[in-house]
Amino acid sequence: MADVLLIKNLNENQLNSKSPIPVTFDTNISDKDALINVFNLLKEKNLVVNNRLGIKKSSITLELISSNITEVIKELIKNGFMIYGVYILYDNYLGGKYNE
Repeated sequence: MADVLLIKNLNENQLNSKSPIPVTFDTNISDKDALINVFNLLKEKNLVVNNRLGIKKSSITLELISSNITEVIKELIKNGFMIYGVYILYDNYLGGKYNE
């Protein structure tokens, strides 16, 4: 079981927080350049918090304010992405544990 995902639920305080959280989007796009291009678009629209991102196969992990998740989904769809999953992993993609 090499790819076991431990997915974290957010409580109400985390959903209303201005603290960034690493959100992973599983998509139909596996082209790294396309994922970077959409990241740059999201950055231009001030929907991501910083320049850090993680790319693995056809998923992209971004640091977002929780209130921006819906807008990011809209932008992904507008740009031809299909979304198969949106989640927050227990292990932060940048290293270490997230909010334990």
